[in-house]
Amino acid sequence: MLMNIAIANFTVNIPDDYIQMNPLPGDPVGSMSFSKQTNNSACLAMYSAIPSDKAMPFNSRDQVIAGIRGSLAQDQGIIEVETGITNSGKKYIYSIVKTVNRGSIGVQYSLMMHIGYYADHVFQVEGFFDETGYTGGRDTAVFAILQKDGKIGPNYEGWAEDPYDPEFKQGILMNASEREDFDEAFPEHPLTQARILVKTIVAVN
Repeated sequence: MLMNIAIANFTVNIPDDYIQMNPLPGDPVGSMSFSKQTNNSACLAMYSAIPSDKAMPFNSRDQVIAGIRGSLAQDQGIIEVETGITNSGKKYIYSIVKTVNRGSIGVQYSLMMHIGYYADHVFQVEGFFDETGYTGGRDTAVFAILQKDGKIGPNYEGWAEDPYDPEFKQGILMNASEREDFDEAFPEHPLTQARILVKTIVAVN
């Protein structure tokens, strides 16, 4: 099921399992925030309209990847950057970046998504998906499977790699458990939840 919300000149459908939050003092004018909890994730998504000149370049995924790499902290890594067309024919681009705070429990996956609507504005979705409850379970389970199948080397070869450039070694690289083909086995994981939100937005807007 979906909710229909209006922000600025935009009308957008979002999953109805998110609950609208009261605005905070620092929120952008006209934005709306929604949250969701699962047994393994805390999800927050903010919807707003931004000037088109502030949007990521819809036709240049490589440029976005380079920009993210240039700003990554040592506890961060790229999960994915993708572009495409929504079901109603609107351009979109999004990125998912993970942050592994060594002083805290769990991983956070941050989503930034832009959808082209009008010449002067685009629709923005900014999301934060935090691992809660039993943390590290997806990593541990997938690692054990891949190691048993001989797909992980003695020095962890085959476990972690930048998804777009195997020569890029900075930060916390995406690991094999974070591949999309493992989402179905971990439906409540924060990365799965981030991808579900993206797919829903693309399908219904």
